[in-house]
Amino acid sequence: VGEIVEDIRVARRLLYDGRASVIRDDTDDPVDRLYREEYQQRCDIARDAMHDLVNEYFMWDSPGCKKKVREGARALRDLREDVLAILGLPTDYYGGYEGDDYSDEDLLRATLGDAAYDEYYGQYY
Repeated sequence: VGEIVEDIRVARRLLYDGRASVIRDDTDDPVDRLYREEYQQRCDIARDAMHDLVNEYFMWDSPGCKKKVREGARALRDLREDVLAILGLPTDYYGGYEGDDYSDEDLLRATLGDAAYDEYYGQYY
């Protein structure tokens, strides 16, 4: 159960804490807005997938509860990687990253692509 809780905590941190600071929302620049909308859409898809997965397996008072919990435990162990994949980020399995260690630049590069990031944000450095 501890592993499941940790996976959910990490996934929620990626979705709710991480996205708020990634792209400026106080700008009139249409490019910033476009990138923010795309990133927001990916976050929403990931959030919905996580919500559906939890609802599907954690019906505590339903028949076959113990079996569902076992199946749910297996499914939720991969939750962080699923969320990262939906967001378009390298997963721990493929990229050797820990989900909690993504910087804002990592998130932007993964969402926008290296070329777009360098072209647009390179002018500020």
